[in-house]
Amino acid sequence: MAQAEPLRDRLAGSLQDIFLALGSSGQQLRGRLLELVKDDLDDADRAFFTKWLEGGGDSLSGVAQWRRGSLLATGQDAAAASLLHVERSQETAQYTDVMEEVIACLEYGQVDTARELLEAEMFAGRADEAMEQELVNIYQYTRDRERLDAMIMHLQDAGRNISALWKEKQQESENW
Repeated sequence: MAQAEPLRDRLAGSLQDIFLALGSSGQQLRGRLLELVKDDLDDADRAFFTKWLEGGGDSLSGVAQWRRGSLLATGQDAAAASLLHVERSQETAQYTDVMEEVIACLEYGQVDTARELLEAEMFAGRADEAMEQELVNIYQYTRDRERLDAMIMHLQDAGRNISALWKEKQQESENW
């Protein structure tokens, strides 16, 4: 298609894209295509593709040189240099207690993680009033009536007294 007069100026770039896409595969196809279009290429492009073909399709310096019509060439003659260097420090946070971790999770918008931590403390029977209050607040914030009801059932099944806080939120949840 690029041999047609309106696209002839894009022929070398189109051929380059085919060579790049095939990589080291399609040696015969690349040779056949070069043979078909070599009369329409200028001397420099003809020499370039012939040398590339003789190299077996392996990386050839200058392959990245951009030619009009190419969509795959990067336009860089040298290897790409990274302009950005990302450094991430892998710090494991050390929390003194679960509530500190819950607060950190909430500050970073990790509401589900905070809820899971508090629920685990409730199931283990290690939750204090502050944890219960925060868990109830999370249920209210997320409008999660099912989890609220399930936690109340768990507390009742465990033989624990249900505080007024839980009962109040359960009544409020009917309007969620």
